[in-house]
Amino acid sequence: MDKSTLISIIKRDELELEEIEIWNNIIKWGISQEPQINSNLLELTRKDLNELKNRLDEILPHIRIFHITGNDFHEKIWPIKKILSKDLINQLIKFHIVKDSNLPTDALSKRSQKLDNSIIIKFQQADLLANWIDRNDDAYERKLGVSYEFQLLLCGSRDGMDMKTFRNLCGNKGPTLIIIKLRGSDQIIGGYNPLSWRLLNHWQATPESFIFSLNMKKNSYILSRVQQAYSSYAIKDLSNNGVSFGNDDLAFFVGACNKSYYEKRILDTTTFNMEDFEVFRVVKNK
Repeated sequence: MDKSTLISIIKRDELELEEIEIWNNIIKWGISQEPQINSNLLELTRKDLNELKNRLDEILPHIRIFHITGNDFHEKIWPIKKILSKDLINQLIKFHIVKDSNLPTDALSKRSQKLDNSIIIKFQQADLLANWIDRNDDAYERKLGVSYEFQLLLCGSRDGMDMKTFRNLCGNKGPTLIIIKLRGSDQIIGGYNPLSWRLLNHWQATPESFIFSLNMKKNSYILSRVQQAYSSYAIKDLSNNGVSFGNDDLAFFVGACNKSYYEKRILDTTTFNMEDFEVFRVVKNK
């Protein structure tokens, strides 16, 4: 990605990433330019830091750096603080140390939060899921600011966790993403259906659906796409509790999770208890 394209992306107010993730990706971009710089930030020489500063000089002013937490500032920014101006570093130190400090008048405002009302996932996870929708499965090839909007259709704890509610609020809405919070666990599971839930008592065919699990504490994941041989049975679309991905590879209303038609098992067990769930309509931004 060239510098001008990168700048145009990170200037976007609706970029659905936490600011520290934007910082991390910008640093990775700068290091990867030719000639490459040592990827171990703790081992960068003065020459390396000067080179990195020159590469990022036009990019860093567009990062909303005052909206990065104090912990992330200390762990991610402070070790390479020499790529920033002394004045900016002093402002950041004051902002994070002095109680009730106000933002500098020239600080960029916080980005718009376009992940619509989720109480389960954050922008970082939403960005990962959006990349999977675009088949950017490799973490090293993930793109910043994938152009999707996730519109909340149903929140179980708010609207109800039964099939009738799902049918009324989520039927015939186009592509959807289902996010499930497991009871008594740090794991989140879910699935992407690129078709509409039509609830007409038949299978739906697609090669683009996937199921997944995310471990929020360990920052790890499992992505499982429908197997090509079983793409005709990717979505079980029944009008009762029979909605599922594959042959109960993920059946959210009955709490079943078996490896059948999808590539990988996403849980160590074949059953689970759902604490809450959300369904989002997935809309490609123009």
